[in-house]
Amino acid sequence: MNVDEAMKRPNKMRGLVALTVAAVLCAGLSSCRECVIRGTVVDFAGEALPGVAVGTADGDRQALTNALGEYKLKCKTGTMELCFIKTGYTAGHLALDIAEPRSVTARPVVLWCLPPGAGIYLLEDYAYRKTFSMAPRPFASKSGGLVYGLNQLPELPETVAGRPQIISHKLPFHDVAVCRLDTTEASPLEAVDTTQEVWVEAEPLVVAVRPIDEPERALWEIQLSDDLAPGVYAVHWGALNGHESTDPRVFLFRVQNSAPTDPPLDKTTEETAEKRAES
Repeated sequence: MNVDEAMKRPNKMRGLVALTVAAVLCAGLSSCRECVIRGTVVDFAGEALPGVAVGTADGDRQALTNALGEYKLKCKTGTMELCFIKTGYTAGHLALDIAEPRSVTARPVVLWCLPPGAGIYLLEDYAYRKTFSMAPRPFASKSGGLVYGLNQLPELPETVAGRPQIISHKLPFHDVAVCRLDTTEASPLEAVDTTQEVWVEAEPLVVAVRPIDEPERALWEIQLSDDLAPGVYAVHWGALNGHESTDPRVFLFRVQNSAPTDPPLDKTTEETAEKRAES
């Protein structure tokens, strides 16, 4: 080894040491800029949901909830959106803005179990009960005009709730109507000389709709403003008024003798689930 080579070797070693130290420092600085997010995921009954995929919207960081529905995720500081995915449930979204590196406990995220298919459901004791759907027909009323209704009713799902929780899945959310049905005498258009009992709209009700899953909006709650008296009720999009363009069907259920008044509308199932999770 000549003198020049001997002089160069220490310089190379010093260069490698400097690069290593710089890499360690960069890694340390990057780690210091990260925050740790902890939280829980529950279903609409407040029960822990294991196996939920949790990740940032850009897909950079991911985790899974454990058997207790808990997750832990390391993220960079700043504004971010966490997404929560589990098959058979609504998707969850949580926006966070973390200005400095720290440990953050996020609010509980509630995922709703999805009904088995599109339709109108009654949600009772955290279980879905599907309503019965059928298409009304036009009849000639005694006054000579047309009425749209049903000349017979099948066995309908029943509820004793004064204000049942009505859930719409994968159906239009605009122009939804709920009404009580009653019977009237009317004639089939093909036999106007005969009359029969026909179930028609008797009393439209005041309702509001609330999206359960944002921004997907596949699941909606149809909220009633008043308790329902015993009788037959229908959810429809104008089919009982001769409008079939949105959906030609009516979704039927029966209310039996009402139970005591349900909690106010602002005390939703989701809020109840969050309180259970926090406790």
